[in-house]
Amino acid sequence: MDWNKAKTILIIGFIIIDAFLFTQVYDIGPGLGKDVSPVIQVLQDQGITIEAEIPSEQLSLPLLEVEYEIYDGESSELAKFLGENFYEVKIDEHYRNDESENIQIKDGKKLVYQHRKTEADYDLDLEEAHGYVERFIEDYSMDMDGYGESIYVNDKGVYNITYHEMYGEYSLENSYITFIVDGKGVAGFEEQKINSVKESQGTLGMTTGEEALLRLLKHDDIWGCTLKEIKICYYDDEAGEDWKNIVKDTVDPTWKAVFDDGIIKYLIETE
Repeated sequence: MDWNKAKTILIIGFIIIDAFLFTQVYDIGPGLGKDVSPVIQVLQDQGITIEAEIPSEQLSLPLLEVEYEIYDGESSELAKFLGENFYEVKIDEHYRNDESENIQIKDGKKLVYQHRKTEADYDLDLEEAHGYVERFIEDYSMDMDGYGESIYVNDKGVYNITYHEMYGEYSLENSYITFIVDGKGVAGFEEQKINSVKESQGTLGMTTGEEALLRLLKHDDIWGCTLKEIKICYYDDEAGEDWKNIVKDTVDPTWKAVFDDGIIKYLIETE
């Protein structure tokens, strides 16, 4: 398949869909109150509550060329978290020690460390969970330089706390560390790192935040959810068949919608 041709067709198709959605939205505009955006009203009619400030600026941002960290049996993280006496379960993919701690490497780019199984603690609060993470980072001398934005999800008494690497004011969604925290401390983490970033010659003209929100209508799993934040990030879709083979790639600026229950939707410009 000619990928460039196929991508062009997809882009044109989604432009047509977005234009159609906008037409449908503004057809009902005259019947709304002056203080309510037609887009917001349509989303509310679909059961989506909006508590986020919607950015109105229209930006043109550079694409980023990135290179990912690749993990294997020689990676220093194995001895750092498992100790020197670890053994190989599956070459370049799975390692353990005698204390049943283990590290799995997925697609060469994701390193997943499990110290122990989690135990739900419904009395654990976010401040305490953050304290456990800070002590873990200090104990293992983890380099968190360049990481800024954090997102947390409380999943039945277990916190997932994610830190993203930043490029200026924008988060790099594919460069992250997610700590899994219960009432006893950090039970493990997952990390994926971008080693190098440079701006490409291309730029992408972004739609406004309000226009981007229309793409939420394509999702059927956010009824009853509350939108808490919408902002621009840099994001690379990992769902493609070629993801496991990718070392270098181009990431696009993308609108990111964050909901109160931890759901995140990436409202891709060139989907």
